[in-house]
Amino acid sequence: MARVPCDLRFLLIPAAFMFIYIQMRLFQTQSQYADRLSSALESENHCTSQLRSLIDQVSTKQSRILALEGKGIAKLTQGGQGPLAAVVIMACSRADYLERTVNSVLKYQSPIASKYPLFISQDGSNQAVKSKSLSYTQLTYMQHLDFEPVITERPGELIAYYKIARHYKWALDQLFYKHKFSRVIILEDFFDYFEAAARLMDRDGTIMAASSWNDNGQKQFVHDPYALYRSDFFPGLGWMLKRSTWDELSPKWPKAYPYIRLSISMAMRLKENHKGRQFVRPEVCRTYNFGEHGSSLGQFFSQYLEPIKLNDVKVDWNAMDLGYLTEGNYTKYFSGLVRQARPIQGSDLVLKAQNINGDVRIRYEDQAEFERIAGEFGIFEEWKDGVPRTAYKGIVVFRIQTTRRVFLHKREDTMKHSGGNQACFVLGQKTPSIRDLYSLGHKLGQGQFGTTYMCREISTGREYACKSITKRKLISKEDVEDVRREIQIMHHLAGYKNIVTIKGAYEDPLYVHIVMELCSGGELFDRIIQRGHYSERKAAELIKIIVGVVEACHSLGVMHRDLKPENFLLVNKDDDFSLKAIDFGLSVFFKPGQIFEDVVGSPYYVAPEVLLKHYGPEADVWTAGVILYILVSGVPPFWAETQQGIFDAVLKGHIDFDSDPWPLISDSAKDLIRGMLCSRPSERLTAHQVLRHPWICENGVAPDRALDPAVLSRLKQFSAMNKLKQMALRVIAESLSEEEIAGLKEMFKAMDTDNSGAITFDELKAGLRRYGSTLKDTEIRDLMEAADIDKSGTIDYGEFIAATIHLNKLDREEHLLSAFSYFDKDGSGYITIDELQQACAEQGMSDVFLEDVIKEVDQDNDGRIDYGEFVAMMQKGIAGRTMRQSINMSLRKNA
Repeated sequence: MARVPCDLRFLLIPAAFMFIYIQMRLFQTQSQYADRLSSALESENHCTSQLRSLIDQVSTKQSRILALEGKGIAKLTQGGQGPLAAVVIMACSRADYLERTVNSVLKYQSPIASKYPLFISQDGSNQAVKSKSLSYTQLTYMQHLDFEPVITERPGELIAYYKIARHYKWALDQLFYKHKFSRVIILEDFFDYFEAAARLMDRDGTIMAASSWNDNGQKQFVHDPYALYRSDFFPGLGWMLKRSTWDELSPKWPKAYPYIRLSISMAMRLKENHKGRQFVRPEVCRTYNFGEHGSSLGQFFSQYLEPIKLNDVKVDWNAMDLGYLTEGNYTKYFSGLVRQARPIQGSDLVLKAQNINGDVRIRYEDQAEFERIAGEFGIFEEWKDGVPRTAYKGIVVFRIQTTRRVFLHKREDTMKHSGGNQACFVLGQKTPSIRDLYSLGHKLGQGQFGTTYMCREISTGREYACKSITKRKLISKEDVEDVRREIQIMHHLAGYKNIVTIKGAYEDPLYVHIVMELCSGGELFDRIIQRGHYSERKAAELIKIIVGVVEACHSLGVMHRDLKPENFLLVNKDDDFSLKAIDFGLSVFFKPGQIFEDVVGSPYYVAPEVLLKHYGPEADVWTAGVILYILVSGVPPFWAETQQGIFDAVLKGHIDFDSDPWPLISDSAKDLIRGMLCSRPSERLTAHQVLRHPWICENGVAPDRALDPAVLSRLKQFSAMNKLKQMALRVIAESLSEEEIAGLKEMFKAMDTDNSGAITFDELKAGLRRYGSTLKDTEIRDLMEAADIDKSGTIDYGEFIAATIHLNKLDREEHLLSAFSYFDKDGSGYITIDELQQACAEQGMSDVFLEDVIKEVDQDNDGRIDYGEFVAMMQKGIAGRTMRQSINMSLRKNA
């Protein structure tokens, strides 16, 4: 036992050596890390020193800018009198434009600089603009450096719109909140006017802002330099704004302003923002516009901006009594002027107005009629939030022949649906009875809104087609406006040989009747298939006619928006080239540069920019290119089993030139198709360029050899399936009962929880949740944007019905079953060729090639169509038309 401690000591010796060794290694490691840490700290101190140096440099520069601002403000406000309003000139990268603007403003601002301190706010770091700004000693320079990346909200939007919107918000925040100005004027030199307007705004809280602009300020429409008016909507240029108004608008400031002159214009034109308040503007402008490229990207410069008359009369606005502009006085004053004017109506309004010695007034009923009248006179046609943009309580005033005023005022609303539409005048006036002029014959076709008949003119015995539209089916004001616009466009295009000619429009308590040229030769594809021999040259001759229609429409300011083969009919059976375009239900008038957002048309033919909600007339050329591809190959270029699949293919834009029959098609034909189906609208051929292409022009290079017989076979199948789908959609459309419409009305009331007459985003979201929807917020916003036709930010009753009625019909099982049962006459559960023949006879459609209908839809090859096959067909490329967009009557006569 005594040897044990000794043994332990011997064991401790190596343990001690091991401990010493470990300590030494740890010390070495710590020394190495200490050295590294010391080096890192030295490097960090060096970086910190550099960073502090940079911060000091930036601070010095910022201090210089602040000193310049302070110096400028001190100099401009010397004299003891406080400023009335700051005047700010927005600048970016155009030094020459800036110089002309500043010199113009200084000419009027210098004598009263203390009242109107002048600022330049530069967005960016363009050195020429900065140098020019700093060369002026009479103003204060501000610089906005925006390095934040821009993410656009819509495909195709310009980043510049977002940058400009940020700049405006930054500049206004600086002037109102940093420099504490009570008012800000953008750009203007109309200082006496703004001083008088400032007192008026302080006196009358119903005036939201004052502008020195008049959208109808062209020299031919103005006369009185002393005249001022109230306006429902904010003119987009030359305005003065109070800080209290900016307090309201700043939190709601939009991220971009893509379709108007200034972001603030959009913000203040929305009902929820202006809250019934109005604006003051002069008859004769005092707003400068120095160049085309500085004006809404050059849009409408020559027509609306360049002819603007500037007020060069010295007016002592402060000595004038502007009390007549206060809310209570102005309504009486202005309505008195309107009542005293002589009413005129009918046609040749311009001539009538010019031949009357005194003021005149003209009534309009809706947007379409206002735009027609405005177009005749040449005044600004834009429509905002349910009334003309230039209006006061719906009344637009301008001058003709120097002194005489013309008042365009709204009629009483004739489209109140309390007792139905039967007593309403859709056409705006009483017309002769159609039965006094025509005798109606047999039915030619059945459409969603009514029926097409053959009719005979009693006085001449000539035959026409009469489209009778059921008025009770026009459930919203938009439906009515679409009918009017279609009639107006048909009259506008009258005279072109390949567009169906309208004879007249008539109305009775139950129907609107449109009498037009009878096209009894059948559809385009049917004629091609019947003739048998078919070549590239024949296709070139046909597409020349179709593109000729496009060129004629565009030259007259009309975009068709729904070109497709079934909308081209032949006048008779003998002439293969008596082709006529029909169905202008989706057509609209357009102005150069105007952008449209509503998605319309048919899936196979729709252009990619239409799907992206940013398009113009170039979309018609794309559609014609799709038709040409089908004419040459027998199939559409963008094909899929579902509608979404077709849209995806359209957006990708890949064109198949490898499959049959393309190896045998001429290179010239492929070149033309590429030019027409270019995904970039700006690079796409115009209709005029298409007509000058070597493949299409007279004595062109299109070969006359027969195309592959498979092309005709494909055309037969494609045409056949479309015909069955057309019939099915008509049956579904007709199946929507008045009870179901009433149900949609109750749904609207349930969602409109505050009984305002319009559904907000939050109300729509909550309402959809109650009805079991699982849509995401982004999807609900897309739905709201699509439904909000007038872009007011809310959905009114008419918009709600128009948006839901199509989904209500096509997504509900009972409607698909109803349509299937319509064809399945014997209730066997299958649609046979005999039943298709019977349905064609009832619908007034040609029954040729019904074998191809069965062949195309019949997936199990049993010679008939079951319900599953029918539904699959209906879900493949359903046309995206709402009820209000779908005035698509057949003008066909049995072959």
